[in-house]
Amino acid sequence: MTTLRLRSRLATAALAITAAGTAFGGLVAGLGVPAAANAVAAPAGAVTAAEGPGEIGEGVSLDPSFLKAGQLPQGSRYGQWKASRIYTGTPKNAKFCLDGVLPAAETRYVTYRGKTNVAGEEFVTVTDSDAEATALVNALRTQVQSCYQTWLNTDIPQYREGHRKASWKRYGTKRVEDGLTVIGVFTVPPKGFVKTSHLYAIGRDGNVVTVFHLGVPGDRTNAPVAGFTKAASKGLRQVF
Repeated sequence: MTTLRLRSRLATAALAITAAGTAFGGLVAGLGVPAAANAVAAPAGAVTAAEGPGEIGEGVSLDPSFLKAGQLPQGSRYGQWKASRIYTGTPKNAKFCLDGVLPAAETRYVTYRGKTNVAGEEFVTVTDSDAEATALVNALRTQVQSCYQTWLNTDIPQYREGHRKASWKRYGTKRVEDGLTVIGVFTVPPKGFVKTSHLYAIGRDGNVVTVFHLGVPGDRTNAPVAGFTKAASKGLRQVF
């Protein structure tokens, strides 16, 4: 159990590996609007800090330990990971399934880029109590599990002439610190666009909460759950 719970402002860490820029897998961050009708856009560069260093929770200054590039899932599927600097706040561009749920005033994050259409982010946020952390975990789980339907219901002009589908799967909660729940969200756009697997790990250690999100091309049958879960577990254990 983390000793940070004894401090006045502690971390709610949200590890989120997601698209590292505006476009990912042919989808604009947030609700997944296609970047182009005839091509899949590569991730943009690292996102700039949304708020700057201004008013943030005291716990943010405790300098959380973010995952290093070498601790992310490795192999030809991902390419060579590159990590950004640490940012304060939340990205200006809302991230797929995570938009609006993380408190910007108490957040820091790092973005990662792999090969084309493979990207990620790791967030660390700060709350005052275990109760607030638990509430954030519940909000994150609810939003992630329902965002596939939001994506299906969004009017995307490039998709109007084709069929699309999406689904989600909960892979269970692992006994890592106070729990790490792994969820997958899978988007299948019309022909000509890339199927994408989004994996999320939402965990908690006292008033430290983690959410790890990885986005890679492919469908749910070959989602890299094992390697993803291993990295997420490591991130939760080492964040402070």
